[in-house]
Amino acid sequence: MTQVLYGAYECGEMIGSGSFGHVYNCRNSKTGQWFAMKRFKKKYVNKKQAYEEREVKVLNRFNEVAMQRGGEYCPYVIRADKIEYENRKLIIVFEKMDMSLSEYIKKRGRKGLLKLDEQLEIKVIMKQILLGVKFLHEELGIMHRDLKPENIMVNENPLCAKIIDFGTSKDLTLETGPHTSYVSTRWYRAPECVLRSHHYNY
Repeated sequence: MTQVLYGAYECGEMIGSGSFGHVYNCRNSKTGQWFAMKRFKKKYVNKKQAYEEREVKVLNRFNEVAMQRGGEYCPYVIRADKIEYENRKLIIVFEKMDMSLSEYIKKRGRKGLLKLDEQLEIKVIMKQILLGVKFLHEELGIMHRDLKPENIMVNENPLCAKIIDFGTSKDLTLETGPHTSYVSTRWYRAPECVLRSHHYNY
């Protein structure tokens, strides 16, 4: 395992990738606790430029709201353990989750259970996602814009779903529009975006 962030974490295998960069398993060198480390491909001029990334701003807003709540985080939105700048790269260390919602659905299918249990799984996951979206809208004024099974992480025991990936989100307290219509994964795009409207909100 490779040491990163000045030896604070040990970086393991790659567990995901996207246009932004790659996600790795990583372990805290002192505590042994496992996390997910998101390493951006882009090279930044300095730390200030890196911290201007939209996702960083949203994650910092989560911390501000948590401080106002006495340290209480919304349990249905992913939490960043650390945001760092190292060797011209932006690195975000997140709490570790078991798998994405799409992986969870596939896993259940492989076990021969072609349908998720309506009461014990579907309703629980849907309620948690909606509570996470409610938190983003009402507490922060954040519009995610790319909600899909791949951007919802799941822990199996106890069953818990959390919204991730705020790279295409919009802070409507700062940006009222017009907005781009070419956003989010095509198959999950809102009707307003499909019809190429530049004026939409939640």
